[in-house]
Amino acid sequence: MNMKRFVKYMLGAAAAVIAAAALAVAVVTVGFYGGSSGGSEERASRPDSAAPYAGPRIPDVMADPAERASWFVERFWDGFDFRDTTQLRPERLDPAFGEFASAALYADPAVRDASLRRMLDSAARGGEAALERFASLAEEYFGSRDRSTRSEDALICAMEKLLAMPGTDSPLRDRYRFLLEMALRNRPGTLAADILFTDRRGVERRLSSVRAEYTVLLFYDPACESCRAVERWIAGSPVYGDCIDRGRLKVVAIYAGDDRRTWLDGLGELPRSWIAGYDPQLRIVRSLSYDTGGVPLLYLLDRDKRVVLKEPRVDELEMWLQRNAVK
Repeated sequence: MNMKRFVKYMLGAAAAVIAAAALAVAVVTVGFYGGSSGGSEERASRPDSAAPYAGPRIPDVMADPAERASWFVERFWDGFDFRDTTQLRPERLDPAFGEFASAALYADPAVRDASLRRMLDSAARGGEAALERFASLAEEYFGSRDRSTRSEDALICAMEKLLAMPGTDSPLRDRYRFLLEMALRNRPGTLAADILFTDRRGVERRLSSVRAEYTVLLFYDPACESCRAVERWIAGSPVYGDCIDRGRLKVVAIYAGDDRRTWLDGLGELPRSWIAGYDPQLRIVRSLSYDTGGVPLLYLLDRDKRVVLKEPRVDELEMWLQRNAVK
């Protein structure tokens, strides 16, 4: 993770609060693109062909933020010409998709999924280029860890729809299948994939052998500054510390690489109370049990090693513990 992503990661909580507040204000007052509504089907007109596509304006009579978001998402692409290739230009389409993805976070899931499927059907009728553009944007805005609009549920819906569509190019189909498989792994409520690792004493252990009411599973790289920041956050947090001191929480920090010297050199950065390990056989990476392509990567597991939180930010996980584990 580079420093740009680290800043996003560590400031994510504040950004999320601000974004949520801003969205709530937007959907309660003037709608996602501003201006008062002139009717349920009125749309913003933008004569500048380079300006981003504008979705529908939300009726003023709607006051509930979730209702407004659902209304907006359901109708967002109604005015988009999927056959016009000029509409696919980044300056036209990318900001619009970001607006759609932001609203989708607050919309009713059934409405969001139905809108996603209609969007991809319309893109397919617009031609191969349109479908590939929208598929790529769905991957970016719903799948990227760097996006505040990330939504695994939305990504799963989009990839399932793409795989169900006839005539999808074979390499792209392989890509969609891979994204779907990774998104479906280690979902909240499911058993976390068990992994083998070698601990500080050179003993091979299993994740499933760790006994604790809650387990924080952290994938890290000793050379990663962002990882060290997360490690310092957990080590210095009264919330994490309270749970650890009372025996309710254990931290398992895994270096998914096989460079023993790099791992040993970085062990001094980790508290002795943590279970630290590395993977000399690269079994985690090769099996794709976890998507360790971007670290730091966090999971919260329960006593039975079922996933409680998948890939939360360190502050999000801390807030969960504050609400549910600190007494």
